[in-house]
Amino acid sequence: MAHEIAHVAARHATKQMTRAQWAKHRHDSTDLRRRRIGYAIRSAAGLGLPLTFLSFLAQFRIRG
Repeated sequence: MAHEIAHVAARHATKQMTRAQWAKHRHDSTDLRRRRIGYAIRSAAGLGLPLTFLSFLAQFRIRG
């Protein structure tokens, strides 16, 4: 009987560890996607700001 109880306990522990690993994997992949999206947004902003200044410079040259 104790042998069977040990099997059940081991299976429960294995199932819980598997669930924890899947949860960690989902969290890591979501975190990676968020970082990539954040990098893309920062890169786009890094391009947008100088382009904005170029348009101001062009307007200044036309008026001046």
